[in-house]
Amino acid sequence: MEFLKEFNIAFAKENMKFIAKSVTDEIVWNIIGVRKNGNRNGNRVNN
Repeated sequence: MEFLKEFNIAFAKENMKFIAKSVTDEIVWNIIGVRKNGNRNGNRVNN
């Protein structure tokens, strides 16, 4: 639970260093109402 709190704070503060070291290259952001985005290398993920 503490990690999610720290991750959300980093996201709100645009702390990309923390976010980048906290996720894998295979992460897919599935935001409701928005198309899925690719991994941190900018590659599109087709799902």
